[in-house]
Amino acid sequence: MALDPNDQVWYFVKQSNGAFKLFKYVVEKSYNTTPTNVQALLWDGDGADALIFGCTHGLDGRWMIEARYMGDPI
Repeated sequence: MALDPNDQVWYFVKQSNGAFKLFKYVVEKSYNTTPTNVQALLWDGDGADALIFGCTHGLDGRWMIEARYMGDPI
């Protein structure tokens, strides 16, 4: 919930040789919504490349983070 627009999210994927590949995303939106709102989960051909969400405040809300892929992995 502490991520704001323009913050980065890094995702590491372990390769078969033991090395890690880094994928970077930049946060576009970070917001609270109702626990029944699934609109961001419905893909319409446009939108975020990554969606991170979790329950908030004793399950009475859902925090959504939408992020865009920044390019080829390092």
